[in-house]
Amino acid sequence: MHVALRLCLVSGFLLALAAPRAGADTHDIASSGYWTAYEGTDDQGTEICGIDTNSDNNQNDDQIDIKYYNGDNVLTIQLFSSGWTIPDGPSNTHVDVIFDNNTPWHVDQVSGMHIADGTAGMEFTIGKDDVADFLTEFAQSQQMQINFTNSNIDNWTGDLTGTQNVTEAFAECIRDLPPTDTKSE
Repeated sequence: MHVALRLCLVSGFLLALAAPRAGADTHDIASSGYWTAYEGTDDQGTEICGIDTNSDNNQNDDQIDIKYYNGDNVLTIQLFSSGWTIPDGPSNTHVDVIFDNNTPWHVDQVSGMHIADGTAGMEFTIGKDDVADFLTEFAQSQQMQINFTNSNIDNWTGDLTGTQNVTEAFAECIRDLPPTDTKSE
């Protein structure tokens, strides 16, 4: 584990906890391999830092977003696929995220959602105590596998080439956010 990256991630995230830009508007701040880091605001004007799969390199319509909303103290993970039929709200689907051969990140609380174009997605969070470890594994691994249990959804495998660079830009984005009241645990 690279101590400098871990310290960068932890300090950036903790500074942001003490941590809105207006109108839905984002722009890329780094791109490497299959991944892009971005910053801007969401539809409600909340400042956001994120990492997603680079659409230029995405060979299917599956999408992964890792988001930090200014004022939150969790990471929000969103997975999308136009082939899914998922109702909005709490889901019985469980998700395991596995980086290389590390211990799986098991998530029981998953919610179904849809974006404006009708694409179905799932959303879950990584709690504040696990953010640095999750991002360190993401940045330092070569492959990610996402297993969907209690569902008929096919498992995903993803190439993590480029995640070191975009994770560093993501951490810097979080560090640069202005302080605000923390709004979720």
